[in-house]
This record gives sequence, C-alpha cells and structure tokens, in this order.
Amino acid sequence: MVEVIAKYIDDVLDYLHFRATNKIFRLSAPPIQSRSSSSSSSSMLSRFDDLSMCPLFVFLEKDKVFTFVHPKHGLEYKNIINFPEGQHWNLDSEICYSKDGWLLLVAVNKSFQVFFNPFTKEVLPLPFGNKQIINIRCFGMSHSPTSSKCVTVELNKKSADFTRAYVHLLREDDLYLIRYKDKDFSLYNISPAFHNGLFYFLSITGKLGVIEVTREQISWKILEKLQAPCSSHFNNFLVECDGNLLSVFERDFAKGVQVFKLNEDTMTWMEVKSLKNHMLFVGKTSFSAVANIPGMENKIYFNRFYGKSVVFYSLETKNYHTFKNDEVVNFHHTKELLNGTWIQPRWH
Repeated sequence: MVEVIAKYIDDVLDYLHFRATNKIFRLSAPPIQSRSSSSSSSSMLSRFDDLSMCPLFVFLEKDKVFTFVHPKHGLEYKNIINFPEGQHWNLDSEICYSKDGWLLLVAVNKSFQVFFNPFTKEVLPLPFGNKQIINIRCFGMSHSPTSSKCVTVELNKKSADFTRAYVHLLREDDLYLIRYKDKDFSLYNISPAFHNGLFYFLSITGKLGVIEVTREQISWKILEKLQAPCSSHFNNFLVECDGNLLSVFERDFAKGVQVFKLNEDTMTWMEVKSLKNHMLFVGKTSFSAVANIPGMENKIYFNRFYGKSVVFYSLETKNYHTFKNDEVVNFHHTKELLNGTWIQPRWH
C-alpha cells in the first residue's frame, strides 16, 4: 500500500517528507538520486523534473518558515523547519547566500551564522569561528561548504576610504584580510562570482576586480585595461555560464537588460544577444542553469515578484514578464524580496 501511495505523490517535497515518516516508508519509496546513478533512479527523478532539477526561489519568513517558489509554475510551498535539538537557532536570521543546495543563514551582530540544507535538513554550525559576517549583500563561495576546496569571500566597506575583503579557507579555518582604497575601486554591493579559480567583483562604475586565492598567497588586482561594458545602469550582477563569465546590467529607468561575455583572450566585453538553452538567476546568489522545462530558456530571473509571480527578463522580447498569461510587467510595480535567494536543490 505504501508503494502504491508513493507512486501517486507528484510533489517532490511531499515525497521527501513521505519517505521521512519511518523506516518502512523509506524502504518502500526509492530515494531521489542523480540522473547518472541508474535507470531506475532516473525514472524516479523524471517524475519530479520541475522541482528536483529547476532552481527555486526561497525566502525566510517569521517563525522558521521557508517558502519555496518555482519560477515558472509558482507552486509555492511553505516548509516549517524543525531545527535539530541542542542547536542555538536565531529567529532573526537572514539568508546570506546559497551554494549547491546549502543556505548560509546569518543574524548580523548576533554572532549567529550557520550553513543549512533545507532539503536534507543537514546543518554545519558556526563554520567561521570567531569571524562575524557583516555584509550579507556581498558574499561569495567557491564550492559547497562540505568540500575541502571551499573558500569564501566577504567584501565589506569598513570606512569612508577603505574596503576590506575577508578571505576564508573553510577547512583550514584560515582567515586572510585584504584592504584597498575606495578611490581605486568603489565597491558595488553585489556578490562576487567564482570563475576559473578566481573571484570576480564589480565596482559601481562597472570596472572588474579579481581576487586570487592560492595556498601560498591571497592577492587582488583591478583589471585596469578592461573597459566597463555599460556606462548607465542601476543594477548589475556577475554570473558564470557555460564556462564563461557574464555581466548583467539593468539599465536606468527600466529600459531593459544587457548581458556581456568576457573574452578572456582579448580581455574585452562582448554583448550577448541570446543565452540559447541557458537561463540566469540573479540576486544575492547568481548562477546559471540549463533549461530543462520548455519556455524557460533565454531568460533572466530576478528576486522580484509581480503579485505572486516571479519576474523575468526575456532576451527575445526585450521585456520584463511573468509566466502568468505571459503578461508584460510594469517594472515599477514589482516587489523585491530581500530576505531570499535563488537555490539549486540538492536532494542527497
């Protein structure tokens, strides 16, 4: 009977909760695994393509409630998290960043910061020792927090004249500090992008800076000869996509979005007219994904909502839209959700 019920559950989060009921349920309902594991697990995964593979927008509400929203179908799902006993959880936490299914939750100025996977309920408490994260808008990670290669970078403007970059090698628990003058590079408050072993970050004027982390030394530089690709904008993001570094610029007065690719041979920006079968997700955490659902490709998804629908920009129509009735959205009527981010689900 349990096997029959499991076959008719078509929501991936409900399915995972069903399996978590007890040992009998776990034995009767096979786990969701990656596509490459086996033919049986692939057929199981295909039932949940929409939610098991597609990035979701997650935001944190009061009373430990995480809400997940599918960018195309909506499918809003509220999940009340019963955090593990014995852990000190702060209900005023904000979502700082996501990486490979993990969320970094931070309560600024309250000495609380923890990695948490809302899909598996795993916890990595206090990964930064005594270093408190202050700027949750400008934080980047190289790998999953479970990886021995994981490096984090926090950029923080500490005074009117200087910005500091805190570089943390997570497994070694080594913390490094870089300080530079704002007149050389005025920081734009977005998350850096990790690309080809380097952290890239943008200035307010669109100039590109680089932090290189090796076991021998930590260094940073400004790519002086690289011209800013866009002179007029109110928002910008960096994203790695298909092996390339992309910059995304939202133009002033909601006049559209431009995407540029860094040509690393000539060190010049080239405008991108189409993302082909890729899609970009931008906000506190920015990344790309291959569209596995028809109609989602060649679009940029923001942490903004029009009503209850996710807002995206189509490079084909050159307009802001939602998937509800394929309507064109008045950008000035959208709402940005600050305590949320895009996340790539990981079920194991």
